[in-house]
Amino acid sequence: MSKEKDKPKEENPAPSKVERKKPQSAKLPLLVETVFTLPPLIILGADMVVVGLSYTAGADWVAILVRACVTTLVLGSVMLLFASLVSSGALESAREMRKQAEVKVKAEDSDGIKA
Repeated sequence: MSKEKDKPKEENPAPSKVERKKPQSAKLPLLVETVFTLPPLIILGADMVVVGLSYTAGADWVAILVRACVTTLVLGSVMLLFASLVSSGALESAREMRKQAEVKVKAEDSDGIKA
């Protein structure tokens, strides 16, 4: 008979590959998350109001479409500007925090070497 049948099988063979831990998902600060979530909802709400008021005022469909497009472009531009300001501020704040942490680590390392 074959030698493989004579050998007892291992119950729990060792994994052939090293299991890697999944990286944790990064969470955005609440302000940045809000700045990216609310503008589409605000624009949608404003468009619905413009379309509703235009329809009740008796405007034709072309005028309603033009008004909704102008509303979307104007509010979208304002929201884009606001989001870029908040995002650049958050990035600058994170860079500054990182620099401060690096300085602190270097200071602790130099204190450890002197002691």
